[in-house]
Amino acid sequence: MDGGYCVPEMSEVFYLIKTNLHNSNIKSRLCGFVFAHEVNEFSKSKIIPMVEYWNSRSQEYVDFYFLGYLGTGCFFNRSFIEAIEYFETNTKWEYNGSPTMLLCRSFINDNGNGGLDLISLIEIDFIQAEKNELIESVDALFESIIRSSKKGEFIRFDFDFLKQIYGKPLANSLIKTIFENLPIKNISKIFNITSGIKILSR
Repeated sequence: MDGGYCVPEMSEVFYLIKTNLHNSNIKSRLCGFVFAHEVNEFSKSKIIPMVEYWNSRSQEYVDFYFLGYLGTGCFFNRSFIEAIEYFETNTKWEYNGSPTMLLCRSFINDNGNGGLDLISLIEIDFIQAEKNELIESVDALFESIIRSSKKGEFIRFDFDFLKQIYGKPLANSLIKTIFENLPIKNISKIFNITSGIKILSR
């Protein structure tokens, strides 16, 4: 399905990035990496039942990767752990066991292969974000990301993080775009370290 994938291996992620961008007219695409273990109660009730819908709804505008899943009801712990280790090794993110999405961008590198720009990314802890009323629901968050992507709002941003200081201006813009239509009482709460939404830069 264009726009969303159940992927047991990170190697498949990079293959899909390469294929998608080669087949499109854009050089970069927003990606959401979803860590939602199948035994987690929050994942079972609010994420896993919606995976097929989000995969179809996102289409070619944003890629969601549901790590460890094959799309047939199978979950691969070893692959899930390898994905955690990949992001922990290459970013400042640390997995805390809570269902989480990491937002970053994909691109084609100089060798023609798919790559991820991990200089700056956004971490969304679904449970904490919902608890702190930063999102109305997980559904509303996914819909906001999809809607903004379909409007092409992310494409307007300069995705060359090297021209920005640690990528923070872009990450701030992404947060504003995604959350501007959600019922957030105090936008400054997003940047609270315990809020459930963080900008991670290296």
